[in-house]
Amino acid sequence: MIIDAHVHLFDYSWIPEQWWKWLGQFYKTTRGPLLTGKTCHYIESLCDPSGERILQQMSMSGIERSIVLPLDWGISLGEPAVSIQEQHEQIAEITSRSNGRLIPFAGVDPRRKNAQQLIKKCVNEWNFKGIKLYPAAGFSLLSDQTISVLNIAREYGLPVMVHSGFAAGPSFEGVFGNPDALDSLCAKFPDVKIIAAHLGNGFLHQLCAIGATKMNFYVDCSLMQRRCKTDYYGFMHDIWYAINTMGASRILFGTDWPFGTSSLNNSSYIQAIQKFLVDDDKKFTSYEIKGILGKNAAGILGVQEKKGDPA
Repeated sequence: MIIDAHVHLFDYSWIPEQWWKWLGQFYKTTRGPLLTGKTCHYIESLCDPSGERILQQMSMSGIERSIVLPLDWGISLGEPAVSIQEQHEQIAEITSRSNGRLIPFAGVDPRRKNAQQLIKKCVNEWNFKGIKLYPAAGFSLLSDQTISVLNIAREYGLPVMVHSGFAAGPSFEGVFGNPDALDSLCAKFPDVKIIAAHLGNGFLHQLCAIGATKMNFYVDCSLMQRRCKTDYYGFMHDIWYAINTMGASRILFGTDWPFGTSSLNNSSYIQAIQKFLVDDDKKFTSYEIKGILGKNAAGILGVQEKKGDPA
């Protein structure tokens, strides 16, 4: 079983206009001239309001389940045309039609007045399975509002996915993704599984040090496709370092779909990780690879593996 622990579903109207403008400028300066606006091919390729695209690529790449993480950037960048509550309602509808293949998390900025109520609605009425936090949008993981959200996670037994490290976007601040706060959060909530996205996104060694001492701390390897493509052995070493420091059982596969596919498609990314498999010299074992690609996430979600699954 292969589980993608980090994907997004959204339409153009779900994301603040300021972020789309920033994205156009970003691609102009980093990847050469591209058209900006709604007609830009790349921007259009990011949007998937029905979930059809992600289910199709999951089938093509052999991914059985994916965790869907909403993006709430409205307080930081200006509210989008579609409210964050309506986005969650649409995600609930999309995931309910997926026959269990899409697993929704609630992604709400803790600073919202109705944040706690919306998260509880997601869990109680729509069977959401976790919580996503994006502190780079401008809030502290140790604020009273965030602690209140973690209390909900503890009450309902939910895992919490946290964007870690630096972030791509206007006014986003990597200081809010500093590992120090994650260490404190793990200590305050030892019974809550906390997952740091992107293997630290610039804070690899600090994150692994947390994982060496906090047993409720996990990481995912989403949005590392460019490093995998341009420096495969460096990418492999990062995963190997994490395994040696915090153990393979707390590392999750993730793509950050649709963003990561601009560097490497999901099939190629999975194959790159499967190539780690070198049982003879014991750098990576088949058990470790199977865990990273799906078994570890299945344990967090309480998902049963299919018998005879070779992944």
